[in-house]
Parts: sequence; C-alpha cells; structure tokens
Amino acid sequence: FMVETTAKRHSVLEGPGPHTNHYLDPELGELGPPPSAGSASRYDRLLQLLEERQPATPEAMMEICRDHEGFPTPICLHAEEGADDEADAVVFSMVCDLEAGRMWVAGGNPCTHPYEEVDLTGVV
Repeated sequence: FMVETTAKRHSVLEGPGPHTNHYLDPELGELGPPPSAGSASRYDRLLQLLEERQPATPEAMMEICRDHEGFPTPICLHAEEGADDEADAVVFSMVCDLEAGRMWVAGGNPCTHPYEEVDLTGVV
C-alpha cells in the first residue's frame, strides 16, 4: 500500500506500485498542483519498467530506480553540472518490502549512492 498526505488529509492506496512527486489519489490531486512533466514522466517510465521486468526482489526494483532513460525526465534524475541548490535532482530513492518488514534507502541518486537497509520490525 501507499500513503499520501497533505497537511490535513491522508489517503491509503491499495496494492504495490511506484510513486513519484505527485498525488495519485484523485481527491488529493484536486488539492495540489497538477503533476509536473518530470514527475509524470518518471511515473510513466516506472510503470513501463515494472510491466516489462516484473521485478521479484528488492534488488531488481533498485535496478529499475537506477534507470536513466525516459523523456523528459529519467527516473534517476541528476542535477545539471554547475546547477545551484534549486536544481531538479533525485534527493533519495526508497524501496520497501512491507511483508518482510524491510526498507532500503539511497540518499541521493541510486546509481551513485548505495541503498542502506532499514529494519522495520515492530514498526509495520
């Protein structure tokens, strides 16, 4: 499942799936700005790769998160060289296996920053 939040509301979306930087819940989507071209592009590319590859392990999902294809914005988006702190770029990448009680987080682009495992035993 996925949880989306605003300052005052939340929504639980059933089933596994990818997420980028826009609301997937239609009601919350009406409260926020429309999806940016980059967020929509990354989401569409994630759906495409999930369908093509059908990853069965966290490592296989991490590999999808390292993808540099896709237009106008790849999943593993890097800031342009010389860009300031406001440039578009991946801040972190996260893969979760709730049934196993594990989460992996890469602080930055997952192609250059290793995923670190987080034990969620007793949390979920």
